[in-house]
Amino acid sequence: MLLKLSEEKESADAVLAMEEATEAMQEEVEEVARREKEERVDDKIKQWEVLHDPIEGRDYYLNHRTGKSQWDKPIDLAREERLQEQLKADSDARIAAIENREKRQSTAGATKGRGGGVSGAAGL
Repeated sequence: MLLKLSEEKESADAVLAMEEATEAMQEEVEEVARREKEERVDDKIKQWEVLHDPIEGRDYYLNHRTGKSQWDKPIDLAREERLQEQLKADSDARIAAIENREKRQSTAGATKGRGGGVSGAAGL
């Protein structure tokens, strides 16, 4: 009976380890995709520069890629800045979720270690 319970526990632990590994791999894939998207957004933002016209007394926007300049803030620049803010917020939320999960896992591991001693004593 104890042998069967031990085998079932080992099997359950193996399944849990596989699920955790799969989740970690998925998080890594998502992180790589997020970084690539962030780099594209950064590139689009960097092609614009805000300059000041002292004669007009106001700022204008220069696109270094096209050489185009304009007084109004470019729509794509505003959109990319909003997207950049969203990516930052998503990244912060993801980091917090990972930290919480790691904290729960370390707490569960400590509890599991204490529980193992109890069940070992019961088997005597």
